[in-house]
Amino acid sequence: MQTYWCMSWHISTFAASTTDLSTLALIMRPVSSAKATALWDAARTREFLRPHEKIVLDNMSVDDAAEWLAKWQRWHETERKGRCAACEKRTPLGVLAAILIRARLRKHAAALFVRTVIRDDARAGQDECCEGDSLVYDAEQDYREEQERTETLQAGKSIGGRTAELAVLLERIWDTGFCTHEDVLPQPQDEEDADCEDAHDLASKDEAEIRALLSATIIYRRIFPSSFPACSTSVSFILSPPPSPSQRNATLHMALRTALASRAFEYASGGRLEDEELSIALEDSRDRVCDMLVELEKSCRRGARF
Repeated sequence: MQTYWCMSWHISTFAASTTDLSTLALIMRPVSSAKATALWDAARTREFLRPHEKIVLDNMSVDDAAEWLAKWQRWHETERKGRCAACEKRTPLGVLAAILIRARLRKHAAALFVRTVIRDDARAGQDECCEGDSLVYDAEQDYREEQERTETLQAGKSIGGRTAELAVLLERIWDTGFCTHEDVLPQPQDEEDADCEDAHDLASKDEAEIRALLSATIIYRRIFPSSFPACSTSVSFILSPPPSPSQRNATLHMALRTALASRAFEYASGGRLEDEELSIALEDSRDRVCDMLVELEKSCRRGARF
């Protein structure tokens, strides 16, 4: 209460910024839920909101925000066991935005990988006419996903730092597909620009998972530019003879296997995607691609004998 009254004394709620109002709301929540909700709503209805502020205020209640911050604090106390200079510089709203945006980026990157693999399966289904398999297009769901993705990308670019780089990268790959595997690899960071101090931070772990998902998508497209997976559970697909250099590239094969081994693809072993259906589809798509790699390598070895 003392902190709230001190802030209120120096900051008028009518002239307070979005950041100040959201901070006051979180401070008041243990004392008065009604007052906290009113302050949170006041922050949401400010005339000028930056995209990374808007994504938090539009998608979280003050109770949700407090719960997320409590989990983030517990993680810092139990997992990191150290200071994070970048996180200490952020406001509560900034911390929430960073966590939410990275979670959204991970979700969209996972959806892109699944769509890429499923699209090849759909092409195969058109040619092989597998019974019982049909791909139903839901225009309304696709529109909702596109709106959510646009909101995420705008917020990601608004918050800056490595999160902005990931948002731009996802946008490039999703819209044009024109991106090299090297572009997806993490770039050296200056200490002043780094989101956190080391690779054990939550931000760094999130970034590694997002980059693994994007990397797997890019390399998959290079190795299987005209792949036709069968609809059955067995792996059977047509290779354009002779196999392209990318299909024979052992370095690319290893890079794809490394990306697929990321925890980002795991559902049963502690994956962090909240969408259970997407998590299962992601793991299934990962297994599918692993089977395709095995079959491709066998085909290349057979071709080398002749």
